Amino acid sequence: MGVLTGQPGPVHGAKAPVEPVMERARIRLTNSCNLRCRHCFISASGPVDRELTTKEWREVIR
Repeated sequence: MGVLTGQPGPVHGAKAPVEPVMERARIRLTNSCNLRCRHCFISASGPVDRELTTKEWREVIR
């Protein structure tokens, strides 16, 4: 019996370990929003002291 850990486990019968491949990523570039929707979760977190600049985001994505 195994334990669910959320970590990839060995593939039985495989000759080499199979590494997970990231296929997609979703990032929120800013917490700022000018729409102020009542149902939106962004407004729940309040203002952010410091967000990444465009230059800093480009470095993260590289």
